[in-house]
Amino acid sequence: RLITLSRDANMLLQSSLQIRPGLGHRHPKPVVRASPCPAYLKAGPSTPAPDYTEIDAQPLNQVVMGLFRRKMVEAIGEDVPAKGYQGIIDLTRKLNTKFGSARETQVRTVAILASLFPSWLPAAFKLMFSKPMPTFSCKMNALATALTCQWLMGPCKVNNVEIDDGQLGIQHGVKVERCRYLEQGGCASICVNSCKVPTQEFFEKHMGLPLTMTPNYEDFSCQFAFGKTPEPQAGDPAFASPCFAQCPTKRAAAAIAALSAAEAAAGSSRGGVSVLVAAPAAVEQRCHKIAPRCDA
Repeated sequence: RLITLSRDANMLLQSSLQIRPGLGHRHPKPVVRASPCPAYLKAGPSTPAPDYTEIDAQPLNQVVMGLFRRKMVEAIGEDVPAKGYQGIIDLTRKLNTKFGSARETQVRTVAILASLFPSWLPAAFKLMFSKPMPTFSCKMNALATALTCQWLMGPCKVNNVEIDDGQLGIQHGVKVERCRYLEQGGCASICVNSCKVPTQEFFEKHMGLPLTMTPNYEDFSCQFAFGKTPEPQAGDPAFASPCFAQCPTKRAAAAIAALSAAEAAAGSSRGGVSVLVAAPAAVEQRCHKIAPRCDA
């Protein structure tokens, strides 16, 4: 019975991590380690999520969502059963856990964003607009983001923001009232590695414009600032956030933790050490992919 429990537990762990068989056995000896940040963040507003039916029904939004989904499927190599916006979220979770590092997830997401445009357009925009007319280009991109991305992020509006050198960028910003992508994804890793970092990088490298995105994990708002260079990751609060308590992968980790505890108890009764004691931390790191700083 113990052998069967151990085998089934390891199969569950590999399935949750979405890794190749054997990847979890790189260490010759069991490793016992605590969670890198035991205090999870109860993120987001307590009120129910808005109704996005009207936004989803708009023809332009349906076209853009369909295009975005096709490009995601091409990048990941597989589709998901869910339709509509839930399908986008499920594909994002696959993207966020499919690859071996946060950086690879970011690079793949940048490629998805670039694939949404004709191959010649970003370079032409950089040459014809961003370099000679940076102020106009920032305003143009802020307006385009507010008009075309509400299906992804929810209601948003153009606003004034601080940009580089402490200047006030008139209509350089986009304020997302309550990010739909962040709320439905329910994961800090998705926010950072599948949205914030790749979007900033896409605009800087492909469109020739600096962009800083500042998510607020208390109310799920987000501030775009075109014309503002992002802070180094070491000083960006988004990278110091603990995992969200409501993260779906966290719930999977909790299930594995219970199984691990049962096996640990069984192993202890015969003088052994459970190979699954490190499972919750492993799943946690796989989900978050960034090293959260635990200040509490």
